[in-house]
Amino acid sequence: MKKGKETKSKKTKKLELEEFDETTEVEEYEEEIVEEDDELEEIEEEEEVEEKPRKRSKRKSSKKTNTNIKIIINVVFVAIMIILAMITIDVIAVARYDVGPFFTVNTKTYKDGGTKEYYGFGYKVINYNQLQGRKGKVIGFWNMEYSVEPTPISILDLALEFQKDYQKTSKKFYNQYLKVTGTIKTIDQDKKQVTMEYKDESGKYTLEVIANVTDEVIISLFQENDNIELYGTAKVFSAKTEKKPNTIEFDGCYLVKIAE
Repeated sequence: MKKGKETKSKKTKKLELEEFDETTEVEEYEEEIVEEDDELEEIEEEEEVEEKPRKRSKRKSSKKTNTNIKIIINVVFVAIMIILAMITIDVIAVARYDVGPFFTVNTKTYKDGGTKEYYGFGYKVINYNQLQGRKGKVIGFWNMEYSVEPTPISILDLALEFQKDYQKTSKKFYNQYLKVTGTIKTIDQDKKQVTMEYKDESGKYTLEVIANVTDEVIISLFQENDNIELYGTAKVFSAKTEKKPNTIEFDGCYLVKIAE
């Protein structure tokens, strides 16, 4: 009897031990799963924390890029405005007041008395200074060529063209170097001006040509009613009024008397 009881108690203990071991293993496994879940949650939280600063850094970099683009655009705009201002100043100074240029580089000097070429931003200035020939400054594009050969025209033909189409004639001959033949009407030695005039009976085609002569010209050698050749650059065109006829003013003029 005792042996049987002992055997049963041993079996019972074994079963209890096995059940205990299984329960322990399940609990340990569950604990491991819980620990793994906790680790996953911690990793996810860390990743979320890392993503936030990345997003912020992206925003910061995009803001910096936009700021840099705005700065570049502003710098380019300011540079363009400065260049346009420089061009405008030189165009007005040379074309209207025969001074300057101020924002150019002298690239060439001719051996004709000292004619010089200047280059600016998209424009070119030639300051003619021939000993006995073309004088004065002209401004144009870079393709403007050095030219000291005048376009010949009589004061009569000039008067006819002027009356026919004032605007067209002004554009055609403005800043052009011309040789105009005509007769002296008046001489002003103080202003160093010689005036030629073509006058028709009706007064419709009357044209007055004012020549601002250079220092090389000795005005005292000329008299009223002399037939001359005027070499100069046409600068100012004025349409007739009630008091004045059509007028063209020339700068840098050189005069040659025509022998009778």
